[in-house]
Amino acid sequence: WQYHFLSWHCKRGKTRFSLGIQGLHQRIQEIEFSSAMMITQLGTWHSHPNSSSAPSSIDLRSKKQMFKDRNNMPTVCLIWSQSGFTFY
Repeated sequence: WQYHFLSWHCKRGKTRFSLGIQGLHQRIQEIEFSSAMMITQLGTWHSHPNSSSAPSSIDLRSKKQMFKDRNNMPTVCLIWSQSGFTFY
């Protein structure tokens, strides 16, 4: 559901991608409510295909916002690159 729901809010460029999050918080709350809190978002993942898997300043800000939106619940983020994976 997430890709379909968010795909039209994304910004794509040759060297940058920004995941659209408009309405995401509300959608996650709807899913949590309708599943009696049995389903929730744990985090997010993405790739850095042409660079390091180290989180960028945008990645770190995104995680901070996700953590806040999730009422300070543990949040898992993963980045894949050709050199491997980074969890942060």
